Amino acid sequence: MPATHPPPRSRVVLALWLEDDGATMVEYGIMIGLIALVCILAISIVGGQTNSIFSNQGLLDALGG
Repeated sequence: MPATHPPPRSRVVLALWLEDDGATMVEYGIMIGLIALVCILAISIVGGQTNSIFSNQGLLDALGG
């Protein structure tokens, strides 16, 4: 049976799969920084909206405050 060569796309996928280079500390640092930024932005947005909800005078009157 003759040896068959995989198509080029399969070779690229195989090369990436067999590559043993992991993420470096710089890449982990960038990921952690971006995750922290997203968390801070989300908390700021949700916190501002929550504050405006609980500062509503009608709500405070309804709750007896």
